[in-house]
Amino acid sequence: MANKTENMENNQNNPAEQEEKQCGCACHKSEHSEKSECACHSDGECECKKDISEIEELKAELEKAKAESAKNYDNYLRSVANLDTYRRRVLRDMEEIRKFAIQPFVEELLTSVDNLELAIEHARKNEDFKDMIAGIEMVLGQIKKVFNNFGIEEIRPLGEDFDPNFHECVAHSPSSDYPENKVSSIMRTGYKLNGRLIRPASVVVSSGADKE
Repeated sequence: MANKTENMENNQNNPAEQEEKQCGCACHKSEHSEKSECACHSDGECECKKDISEIEELKAELEKAKAESAKNYDNYLRSVANLDTYRRRVLRDMEEIRKFAIQPFVEELLTSVDNLELAIEHARKNEDFKDMIAGIEMVLGQIKKVFNNFGIEEIRPLGEDFDPNFHECVAHSPSSDYPENKVSSIMRTGYKLNGRLIRPASVVVSSGADKE
């Protein structure tokens, strides 16, 4: 009886047996695992090396996923910005097309308008052409009304400062009516389409009063 009691006490005091009994690690419970995969402690806590390795792998995968997520979000922001830029450019181009699509047509029509104005100017020299002048002026007025509806403006800078951006100087001439560098005569009317120059006005620029 004494020997049996002594054996029981020895078993209870055996640290290895106590550790293995207290350890509930899955590695120890598995038939195909090795104890070297565990770091078991005498207090019953067990650090499974296999579990630790898996956790480290999961952490690495999580960090990788976070990096990919940040990269994808950055790409998303760039795509949104590029799309907005493209949208604004398309709208701007469409507006440009809307405003200036008729420019080639207007440029072709201006020659006819010039001829009508010349016809009126020459017809005024003859009293017999009064009725014809009235008819031509009516047609010319209708054309210019259409011009105005589509944003076409005349450039008639008589008496204004010469502006090379909108005026084409064909000659300089002394003038007692207009100071130097003022437009003293218009040889051909200029035109703008929605603020854009389509033809400069051909003008004579005053060189000041004639010096004797």
